[in-house]
Amino acid sequence: MSGSAPKLTNGRRPRRLMSLVGLGLMAAACFFAGRRIYYRMLQTDPPWLHRTPTEEEIVAADGLQISLWADASLIHNPTALSVDAQGRLWVAEAVDYRVWQNHQDRSGDAFEPEGDRIVILEDTDDDGKADSVRTFVRDRDLVAPTGLCVIGNRVYVACSPHVLVFIDDDGDDHPDRREILLTGFGGRDHDHGVHSIVPGPDGRIYLSVGNAGPHHITDRSGRTFHVGSVVQNFAAFEAAEEDSSEPDVINTGGLVSDDGNIYVGGFVCSVEPDGTDLRIHAHNCRNPYDVAVDSGGNLWQTDNDDTAACRMSWLMDGASLGFTSRDGTRTWQSDQRPDQPIPGAHWHQADPGVLPAGDIYGTGAPTGLVRCESSVLGDDLKGCLIAADAGLGCVFAFQPFSHGAGYRFQQRRLVWSEPRGEGHSPRSDGLAATWFRPSDVAFGTEGELFIADWYDSFVGSHHVNDRAAEGRIYRLTRAEGATERRSRLDEPESAGMRLNSDVPEIRWNRIPASAATDR
Repeated sequence: MSGSAPKLTNGRRPRRLMSLVGLGLMAAACFFAGRRIYYRMLQTDPPWLHRTPTEEEIVAADGLQISLWADASLIHNPTALSVDAQGRLWVAEAVDYRVWQNHQDRSGDAFEPEGDRIVILEDTDDDGKADSVRTFVRDRDLVAPTGLCVIGNRVYVACSPHVLVFIDDDGDDHPDRREILLTGFGGRDHDHGVHSIVPGPDGRIYLSVGNAGPHHITDRSGRTFHVGSVVQNFAAFEAAEEDSSEPDVINTGGLVSDDGNIYVGGFVCSVEPDGTDLRIHAHNCRNPYDVAVDSGGNLWQTDNDDTAACRMSWLMDGASLGFTSRDGTRTWQSDQRPDQPIPGAHWHQADPGVLPAGDIYGTGAPTGLVRCESSVLGDDLKGCLIAADAGLGCVFAFQPFSHGAGYRFQQRRLVWSEPRGEGHSPRSDGLAATWFRPSDVAFGTEGELFIADWYDSFVGSHHVNDRAAEGRIYRLTRAEGATERRSRLDEPESAGMRLNSDVPEIRWNRIPASAATDR
């Protein structure tokens, strides 16, 4: 069995495959074009393109308080967060989200021809709101980045097909060097590409990757990993249509990596900070947007669904999560047994060698994830996994407890929206659709939780309704609001805090990359 992906024949895809892809694209185009044409016929914009929700519509659970920390005057389409040693919040923006679909015929839409940017937000007067924004970098290769991690003077950014590293040698908050740490990820400008970048207590960097393969990744040790599945990436086909010389656009299962294993679908991997020794920890996911690494080295993940089967899971090292068949050549629908319920079939829960799914909680679009290992938000949240779900417009807490060979979870809402007044986008169930679309969560140095809000009436399917690319950052704290002075972890007197912080993420996320590399 070959370890390389099949190539296009003479730069052309097979006729039958072209027909199937063409039909799928035509159906999708008709659906979205129909909505646009409808409103053009009315010569008006749908009301949800102009409605501005009030701050009071975002509510928190008892014992917590939520406040707007940064609005659209500072931030646009936030997708990923990271807090540095000075307590500043770094944000990845995705103004150029899905340019191939959303910006070709609407000249009034927000668009950045020089690429998306990474910005630094700061509350300089300690009044609980950001008042300073500076652009760290804008780069043409940043097309809707979805992963961000700041360690020392190195800023890691995930944006298919690359994982980039911007290095600030002189500390002026502008990069002096740029490196490609890893490349070869599928899903460029796609919802299912490479996503989050997370530091671990072992000094390694963890990545979550969606199933828009094929992925052909060579680490700096020289090993190549080939990951594919039966799921096709239509955006890649469109790119190949424009450039028939582009190789490896056909996603397929059964690809053999240099370590002799077959990995399929989405996956979670880790790598040393210098790009060596890549390891795949779990695979056969659908579209994991984030992975949480706790102080014990445990991996936790949410995964998006194909149909009403989103889940929260603990990851056992080497596990298959069961979205497709074992070799990635068959869909879950093909393998579904007669009368088998969809949630179990969706994740192949009746098959041997598949990890228990954890909590299958239904429809949604899970995004950012972090574990709260202290009582900074209250004793009842200690040990919980805090998960953003952009589809449901909610931030959840999942408390894990042992169950057989895995974990089950008790779920509760922490932050959600309660739209009021006129001008909502109606849903099929008659309820008002929310503009609150949490895309990531990150703890600050005071124990507060920052929540990035993509801010749109629609999410998913590579589509946007918010033409202005607005965004927001919220700050979640205990209701009593008791916080300590923000500590700069790069100050000598704060050195002990790195090892004794109530927020475990601080203990390893703030160590300079040179220290991790030289260990």
